[in-house]
Amino acid sequence: MEYAIRRFRDPANRSPYEWLFENKVLGLDEAAEKAKKEGKFDYDTPIEGLKVLDKYTLQIRLRSPDYNFLYFLAMPNVVPISREVIEGYKDDTMGHPVGTGPYLLKEWTRRSKIVLEKNPGYRGHTLSTEFANADDPWDREAIKALAGKTLPLIDRVEIFPIEQEQPRYLAFINFEHDFLEETPFEFVEQVLPNGKLAPNLAKARRHCIPRRADGVHLRPVQHERPGAGRPDPGQGGAAARDGAGARPGAGDRHHPPQAGDSGAVAGAAGGGGV
Repeated sequence: MEYAIRRFRDPANRSPYEWLFENKVLGLDEAAEKAKKEGKFDYDTPIEGLKVLDKYTLQIRLRSPDYNFLYFLAMPNVVPISREVIEGYKDDTMGHPVGTGPYLLKEWTRRSKIVLEKNPGYRGHTLSTEFANADDPWDREAIKALAGKTLPLIDRVEIFPIEQEQPRYLAFINFEHDFLEETPFEFVEQVLPNGKLAPNLAKARRHCIPRRADGVHLRPVQHERPGAGRPDPGQGGAAARDGAGARPGAGDRHHPPQAGDSGAVAGAAGGGGV
């Protein structure tokens, strides 16, 4: 983690989140200024406010009390980074991820396909019910089926990204995948004409969850297709539509429902999209 914090202040990286550690850690600003003058950041010289005490403990000393600093450390882009990978794959670090999450990157055809396989060294976790809907029979069934089980249950996940907004949106409308993180701006009026869910989407029993950080971000989520069975939450498989013959859809990498960790949303091998 000490190496990752240093990288935020390395001028060569031009990090848009450098501000998280500006005027915060003792000695770090001076190291950044020195790097600007010399043209290279020194990753080995000790910094007063960053000290690795042991393999599990990092001591950080601040210039002054900062009650937001712990929140900064909890941000998703403030994570440990493998120095060996950064230095060994300077031009392709994104293609060699290292982490402690539930899945390992097995295959990656850029802009086309991602294959993840269960990490045998993952610590495991149980289902979080914080966001479960107590009025939804399927949520209740999922909670019952997964009670006490260590997640994840599925061994393999295949993701087929669709980068362009129009085909991604159309794939969602055509039931080729089940989850759309954000409605593309140009389709907002089609999804919510006059602020109400479009009749064709309502008829298809698709739900729209507004996320109005800037007034336009909307998240339509298909929970159920008429006449189509929903996946068994207790099984390690998944399907994009009704579990049979589903075309791979556009994967969402951000916030699927919690039950998705069991395979209820994430597409398993031979199944549908994430």
